[in-house]
Amino acid sequence: MPKIFPINSVSENDKEEISNTLKSGEIIAYPTDTIYGLGVDIYNSQAVQKLVNIKGRFLHKPISILFSDVYLALKCFNHLAAYQKEFIKRLLPGQVTLLLPVVNKDQFPPEFVREGYIGIRVVKLDYLNRILSMYPHPISTTSVNPSGKIPATNAQEIISYFGGHISIILDNGPLQALSSTVIKVYDSEYEILRQGMVTFEEIEEKAPTK
Repeated sequence: MPKIFPINSVSENDKEEISNTLKSGEIIAYPTDTIYGLGVDIYNSQAVQKLVNIKGRFLHKPISILFSDVYLALKCFNHLAAYQKEFIKRLLPGQVTLLLPVVNKDQFPPEFVREGYIGIRVVKLDYLNRILSMYPHPISTTSVNPSGKIPATNAQEIISYFGGHISIILDNGPLQALSSTVIKVYDSEYEILRQGMVTFEEIEEKAPTK
């Protein structure tokens, strides 16, 4: 059974335990500003494979990554065009996944990249971001469900799906089963690939002009 930490009362010792759990290649479940996610260190190949195995996720469905703040995301994507950088600043943190071009095929592990693009998130949830800021790498962000099943919306549903495979659950109570809006960001325009929590109108209002 996984250990459950209420996210709004995580101590410094708890944060250290969470970091050590990720470092050792274990899987955690955590809340976002949309749904719960499954997290592993993206640079730990054994942990990533473990995640792929429990999700039953095929390699043509890449996993997105989660940063603790916008500054760290921009640091990893310094090669982007000015429009793309401005898009990141205006839309993150928020309930969106941005698909951005990688600098080369070796920048991130292959499980996270498809056709030269990778999905990134920075969520609007300070409790989570403070915990993740203690860890040196981005972590995975993918819904808590076997592929084809409805995403888990609370700790008990997480345990029912993956109780024997997850070491820690950061609990933030029940969440809606509605995912982030997925946006592919090009050099001077964007394309909405999946409608989610954020509407087309909200994105249009925030997006930089061409």
